[in-house]
Amino acid sequence: MNTKIHELARYGKSIRALLVEDNDDARLEEANMLSGFFKVVDTAVNGQDGLVKYKCNDYDMVVSDIYMPVMSGVEMVKKIKDIDKDMPIIIISAHDESEYLIDLINAGVDYFILKPLENQKVIDLLLHECRKINNKKVATIEHLADVISHEIRNSLTIINSNAQFCLKYYADNKDLRESLNAVIDSVSFTNRFTEDLLSLSEKEYQLKLTQITDVIKKSINLLNTDLSHKHIKVYFRSATHIPMTYIDSVKMEHVFVNLLLNSMNALEKGGSISVSCTFDRQAENIIIRFRDSGKGIPENHIRDIFDPFVSLSQKGKGLGLAICQRIVDGHNGKIFAENIKKKGAQITIQLPLLEKDNSASVLSG
Repeated sequence: MNTKIHELARYGKSIRALLVEDNDDARLEEANMLSGFFKVVDTAVNGQDGLVKYKCNDYDMVVSDIYMPVMSGVEMVKKIKDIDKDMPIIIISAHDESEYLIDLINAGVDYFILKPLENQKVIDLLLHECRKINNKKVATIEHLADVISHEIRNSLTIINSNAQFCLKYYADNKDLRESLNAVIDSVSFTNRFTEDLLSLSEKEYQLKLTQITDVIKKSINLLNTDLSHKHIKVYFRSATHIPMTYIDSVKMEHVFVNLLLNSMNALEKGGSISVSCTFDRQAENIIIRFRDSGKGIPENHIRDIFDPFVSLSQKGKGLGLAICQRIVDGHNGKIFAENIKKKGAQITIQLPLLEKDNSASVLSG
């Protein structure tokens, strides 16, 4: 349950919802519940009020009652679907409105929930719908990232080639050489940025049966020099038996290195990073935690820390954790951040135990 709430909060932080309910007490209760997960929750007192607000705003989801004065929920739903047939709509009602069921289905209502609301069912439903909305947004971002990155890289290749040519044949002047080297350095930085951007749209995974603790150890070893230089100690502990699973070890190494670098950046000289790996036999999940002794994550960034271009570092591009989430999602896993009460932050990754037969379908869908 707690994991689902974390996931719903992560997906819901960008969701704008419209709640249409004529009963004052019910409207307040439902709005308070939705506001705990969604970025924006606007309310309307009847179907006509809801339709006016819908036309004037950009919503990701509509939640509505059926029986309302002035305009019923059914009529409002039909008018909204005429505007956008793909708009997710959830109907909440105190009664089994069987006489309206066919109309609601024909109008394209996605779900029908009876009151009183059960927390578990509501969370499951909202999470399912938020995942669909998020997948649609991610697909749009992936397409834009792919197109924009390729266009930028083509231009950068031309700029870099000409700068290298001028540096070789015409840069006798010291100031000119410095300017050309600055251009080349900027091109190199922007190339790395576009590669990170393209990583957000990367869909191909090379799956191999892997002992994930070996990948974690390798990631730590890659950063040993930097860790020693900053006097940061890394403590790694693993359960006795961690099953092997099918993963893309290169991509998961990318995740682990990114998380270690984030922890290092959160620490001044000294401090520690704790990495653990356990296996939840009941859920068949491998659990990996990265915990540092830094200042923690500002509370206003806990929910958006995995969003693209959100960075707690002045030097960061804000793509590292977004790429981590994309890779973990690609393995049908979950990743979330939290602050530890005593000190520091913790990133938790949950990876399902994949077998050869189901890994391809998981990663593709």
